[in-house]
This record gives sequence, C-alpha cells and structure tokens, in this order.
Amino acid sequence: MNFYESLPLFQDFHLITSDEFFRSVPHDWVVVVTDIKNSRKAIEYGKYQDVNTMGVATIVVARKVLGHEGFPFVFGGDGATIIIPPQYLDETLHKLCDLKELSQKNYDLNLRVGHVRVGELVNEGADLSVARYELTHGECLAVFKGSGMALAEKKIKQDEKYQSCVASKGEVDLGGLSCRWKAIPSVRGKIISLLIEADSQQTYQHVLTHINNILPEGLEAHNPVDTEIMNYKSVYECLKEEWRLHPRRLSRKFIRRILIIISMVLIYRYKLPIGYFRMYKKDIRKHSDYRKFDGMLRMTLDCTEAQIALITFFLETLSNEKKIKYGIFENKSAVITCYVEGLKEGEHIHFIDGADGGYAKAADKLKNVYI
Repeated sequence: MNFYESLPLFQDFHLITSDEFFRSVPHDWVVVVTDIKNSRKAIEYGKYQDVNTMGVATIVVARKVLGHEGFPFVFGGDGATIIIPPQYLDETLHKLCDLKELSQKNYDLNLRVGHVRVGELVNEGADLSVARYELTHGECLAVFKGSGMALAEKKIKQDEKYQSCVASKGEVDLGGLSCRWKAIPSVRGKIISLLIEADSQQTYQHVLTHINNILPEGLEAHNPVDTEIMNYKSVYECLKEEWRLHPRRLSRKFIRRILIIISMVLIYRYKLPIGYFRMYKKDIRKHSDYRKFDGMLRMTLDCTEAQIALITFFLETLSNEKKIKYGIFENKSAVITCYVEGLKEGEHIHFIDGADGGYAKAADKLKNVYI
C-alpha cells in the first residue's frame, strides 16, 4: 500500500475544505501534466470530444502502468494531471510519449507532456497536499490543496526543459477508454462549466454552501448525467472513434473490441434485459466526476436560467470583494468520456465536461477577466 492508498476516505464533497483528510505529498513523487496545445482552436473546429478523449487517455495510460496501485489524478478538460511514485516515472513518460504520437497521428492534436518533482515545487515555496474523496465503493477522486498544482502547470507550460519526452515505440494500451455515449442534453436549461479560485478554504466552503442553497435539491441533483435520456452512438460512430484509439487495427484485441461495441449498441438501443449492462448504465451517474477540486473548484452542473443568473451574481459579488476569481461558460449539453475496467460498482469512472467548450472556455474567461 503506497502513500495515496493509505489516506483516509470521505464521502461528503463539502469536506474538501476540511484539513483532517489531507496529507502532504511525498517530495520524491512526481507531478505529470498533459494538455492539448492550441486546444482552443481545436474546440472552434468542433473537436472538443477528441480533446477530452486525449485528456482522459493520460489517466488511462498511467493506470495501465501502475496496475492496481492507486495514484491521485484530475481531469481538466483539455488535459490531465497525475502524481505518481518515482519508480513508475520512466515507464509512464515513455507510454505518454507513445500517446503523444498517437494523438498527433490519429487526432491531429499536439499533446504536451511534462513533469516536475514535488520536492522542487516545495523548495520554491509551494505546498501540495492531497485527500481521497470516495465517489462510490472502489472508486476515488483525488482532492488537492495548496499552490503546488498551479506552479507545476505553470513550469511545464512555460519551460520546455520540463517537457522532455522519449517514446518507447511500443503500442499504447487504451483498452477500456471509450466515448460511446452521445452528448447529454440539459433537462433544466443549460449545462454550466464553472471554475472558481478562492482566497481561502473558508471561502470555498462559503461558495459551496451558497450554491447549494441556490440549488434547493442540492448539487447532486444537478449532476448533468441523466441515464434516462442518455443514448448510445451508432455502430458506425463508435467504430470510427475506436479505430483512432488503436495504433494496430488488425489484431485480436481490436476485433474483440469491435464485437463488444456491436453488442453494446444493440443492448442499449433495443433495451435488451441484460442485468449487468442495465446496472452499469444506472451506476454511471454516481461514478462521474462532475465536481472536483485541485486547488481550484471545478463543477459541471445542469441548471435553469434563473439559477445560473443567481450563481453568476453571487460569484461576481465575491469577485468584486477580491475573494475569488472565476470563469463560467454555458453549454447546451454535456460530454462524457468513460474508462471501463468492468461493469460492477467501482470498476468504471466517467469524466464530465461541457460539450461546447466546457472547462477550456471557462478557463479562457477566467484568464481574460483577471489578466
């Protein structure tokens, strides 16, 4: 059991502001950051699902390398951040560089890969702590606190010396990664992608409490994943996307994936009464990362126009008081990118973002306002 796996669990998201669950990340662990260069242009060309896919692929690659050993990660929309023990660094970087080549060749997306040791961040005055928020039994999201994540991202994006990358020339294994669900339309009005950077843990708690009051059914009810209206893509759409995830298409593994896709499309389109698959679809909602915290509060919520106006007014008030910086972007629907190791509870996780630009567009608004 490593450092991360030994952390205590908590199930109430509001406890992200409680110090008791956080522990400092060991200095020899490594922060690895990926993002799509010029992702805004890709989004303008309608490639946001592709951008999301490559972001989630980072997490999938690391999971393949570390096996059943847990590690903290967060999906950021156009990339992801993971923190891994030092003994896995070389293999993880090699595989991520293989992913970089696949991303360029099959998606025409330039995936940046960089890393920096936690000890270097600490030596420069940053702090980095992590806690484990349990989505459901067997599946956790990392919650981060401190300035370390922001400093790591800044270093990696601004200095090429942190971006050394040598591919292994092997085949990148993305088994379990899928994007087979159509965009999920809002049932309340709009899907908002929300980024909030506050001046203290107390302010974050105030934000969560107040937004929860604006949404009388609670944050959980505004999770955009609605399994009653979710629809599977066509066989053609699924196969087209699956094709790009595989460097080698004439293999038993790829053929097996094709057969699984055809079976899944038939099961969900014709609502065949197969227990495991029905249970899996029902569980997607509680296995989704529609809210998370990595030193910045990130949420994707389905809200009415009136609720969005109230949230925006509240956040603008706090912004004027210099207590927060925020970015908000309205989407017509949400996109979902899945990593499925199995169909049982705790064997799958689903990454949520707005379909029209989501977190990336919200980040643009945040940067443009507070430059």
